[in-house]
Amino acid sequence: MEELVELYLDGMGLLSNPSNVDAIGFIHTGDTPSEVPTVEYLYLPPDGNNKSIMSKAYNYNDDLTNNFLSKINPTSDITIYLALLHEKSTGQITLQSTDPTDFPNIDLNMFAESEDVDNLIEGIEFVLNLTKTEAFRKINAQLLNIPICADSEQYSKAFWECVIRHMTTTINHPCGTTAMGSDVTTSVVDGNLKVHGIDKLRVVDAGVFPTTISGHTNAPTVMVAEKISDVIKSDYGVNNI
Repeated sequence: MEELVELYLDGMGLLSNPSNVDAIGFIHTGDTPSEVPTVEYLYLPPDGNNKSIMSKAYNYNDDLTNNFLSKINPTSDITIYLALLHEKSTGQITLQSTDPTDFPNIDLNMFAESEDVDNLIEGIEFVLNLTKTEAFRKINAQLLNIPICADSEQYSKAFWECVIRHMTTTINHPCGTTAMGSDVTTSVVDGNLKVHGIDKLRVVDAGVFPTTISGHTNAPTVMVAEKISDVIKSDYGVNNI
């Protein structure tokens, strides 16, 4: 840890990279031209940590952890995550009861629309084609065997759809859960992010985004917070400081 802190102070090392992500990229998938990307790639180099420790975060079962994640060599294997952007499937959040201490019901409704699966499969094929490039051949890059979905022909469309439905998880950036608008029957907050019908309560986070975005949600959420902080100061007659 002392060595990692020293590297961090020089702007290097694992602590200077969120989740050890070294690079990201975006591509367009599907037949319809679009101005926005549909798949993001996050490249993680070897980090010296056994990926099986992440099984709790991803909620993978013991079989997948022991027969796949634990096989990843932390000193040589790279990881490329795929993030689906602007998905067509939408989930919902509903209340269990009128008791505010009860957790809400969250239905992610992943892959209800087949287009989402198709876009991810195309993204996977893009990564597989990288292994055929000269740069990847020089390091003898090969896909680590995925020991699930054995009922389907390996690396077929049916195989990848099965893998996607087994292994996909969220990636810590939920948004669009708190609709903004003037109609109290279709929205949660007004234009100043005040919750309809409740005094002195606002929701100031990515929940008010009307749609998912192409990049990460941190910077836009900070922007929303900066805007509403100015609104609050204006409401109370406080000069901008």
